[in-house]
Amino acid sequence: MSGMMPLCTTGVQTAQIAVDWLQWTYPLNVTAEDVRNSLAGPGDWVSSTKGMHGYRQAIRRGGIWVLFDGNDNMGVHVQVTGSGWAQLLAEAPDGACQQFLSSLLAEGVHFTRVDVALDDRAGVLSMDKILRCVKQGHFVSRFRQSDEGRKRRHTRAKPELVGKSVMFGHELSGGRVFIYDKALQQHAPGSWTRVELRLKDARAQALVRTMAEQGESCVPGVLQGYLRFTRPSANQQRDRWPIICWWLKFLGDCEKSRLSVAPRLPGNDLVWLLRTAAPALARVNAEFGAAGIAAVIAEGERRLGMRSGRRNAAGEAGHVSA
Repeated sequence: MSGMMPLCTTGVQTAQIAVDWLQWTYPLNVTAEDVRNSLAGPGDWVSSTKGMHGYRQAIRRGGIWVLFDGNDNMGVHVQVTGSGWAQLLAEAPDGACQQFLSSLLAEGVHFTRVDVALDDRAGVLSMDKILRCVKQGHFVSRFRQSDEGRKRRHTRAKPELVGKSVMFGHELSGGRVFIYDKALQQHAPGSWTRVELRLKDARAQALVRTMAEQGESCVPGVLQGYLRFTRPSANQQRDRWPIICWWLKFLGDCEKSRLSVAPRLPGNDLVWLLRTAAPALARVNAEFGAAGIAAVIAEGERRLGMRSGRRNAAGEAGHVSA
């Protein structure tokens, strides 16, 4: 496989699917040299002048970054851009996405982020139609928040429109959907609308596991489970409105599916904290010291207190109404 994006095989073939960003962390017993050797290929590894995300050292080969020399509990971390993903597939013996992801899962890696892009170059999608649906509420989504935007560059001649987009989901949530006019952003001719499904932590792990089993063709169904644009009907329940024709044509004849994400148990809080928040806490400690860490803990205790208060209030209200 040469890194070209595989066509959606769920029905009408209009969406091109590709991994646009991928991050994972190896188990603690895996060294940076092990990772370097396992991801070896054409081109030399180049050392970075500085680390990132709490790691003191980093090396890069094309669109592949290996971060290491962090705290003892951080492990070796890998970041792969869209071009890096195409690079890895082109270098793989069979060039298959499923086999590559399966091999990583077999090594016990923990995926912390995956962005999958679905590109429409056939003109099926229109940002104006999408933004109109959002404004009118003609969609069903698992997200409680959306942000629409038009970006303009102001010149001496006149303002120039350089971006149209809508983001579903909060930046701190485990999943988001970002839709934007890629042609406008890239100043490219023709029609090009990109839909990105961005998942983190447990949801990222679940999507990678599903892709390892089913390939990229599972992505439209997963996206359908997060977001679908609809056409109003007489039914009072919005989630029973029919899906609008252009969204169906874009995704193909696929059934919506939900990722199987195990709930995070309280006993796993330390594991979750080490895997996801350790770099941020390290930066807070470096900049603010013990006072910064204490402020984080105080804010956490305040939120836990508020959450506990809401649960108690809900329980008392339920008891009264009963």
